[in-house]
Amino acid sequence: MEFVIVTGLSGAGKTRAMHAMEDIGFFCVDNLPPALIPVFYDLCVQSEGFRNRAAVVTDTRGGELFKSFFTAMESLKRDKKPYKILFLDSSDGVLVNRFQETRRKHPLADEMGGALEQAVKLEREMLKPVKECSDYSQFLNAVRLIGDDGAVFSGSDLAFADQVLAGAKGGVIAASCVLPSQYAEIYRLAKAGDTKAAHELIFKYFALVKGLFGNGMHPSPLKYAMSLMGQEIGEWLTPVREPDEATKELLRTELERHGMLAR
Repeated sequence: MEFVIVTGLSGAGKTRAMHAMEDIGFFCVDNLPPALIPVFYDLCVQSEGFRNRAAVVTDTRGGELFKSFFTAMESLKRDKKPYKILFLDSSDGVLVNRFQETRRKHPLADEMGGALEQAVKLEREMLKPVKECSDYSQFLNAVRLIGDDGAVFSGSDLAFADQVLAGAKGGVIAASCVLPSQYAEIYRLAKAGDTKAAHELIFKYFALVKGLFGNGMHPSPLKYAMSLMGQEIGEWLTPVREPDEATKELLRTELERHGMLAR
């Protein structure tokens, strides 16, 4: 089962990310206390006719209940239940402006006497350990170790926006062979600090990118997608063979949905 735990700073776009994931076939639950995540995982596995893709959003709205986050993650690991953590982030200034524009109350505002800027800073500090254990923590460590002595480039098609925000100078993105202008725009948005829009653009093409790399980094789905778009790909030479029929159908469907099939 594909199981994604969505978390991050308040106002960084978790709800929009959840809606985008629902659009591509995920069954999503918002504001689930961490202690219930293993229970929900089991229910998904045991349910007949389940779509095999689930996501939960959990964050500081849960108050004291959110403190059980790492206990819940350890429970999943102990039971060998695979999952990924998607951590959504944005700059303090963007988050403050977002709350001011919507006039919504920050979940930690009361703890800081109503001071919005301080509430954002407190939440960032609270979530720092969660961010470091998310699925691009190794990238963050590389950025910290290299510092100003070199440049780190992203190699993750789906975490590209977050890695640019975390310090990537650019990216070596295989999916840009199929989505060149889209990844250029994701980079521009992330560099400008508009990670909400960058995440929305990534999730718009989430199913297509997953189809390109559903079997790891094997080049055949990417090559097949390029052929459907009318690009010259040359002959299929061993060991690169055409993808299976299910992958072909998924790629054709997604490319058609986005108006990218060759006419």
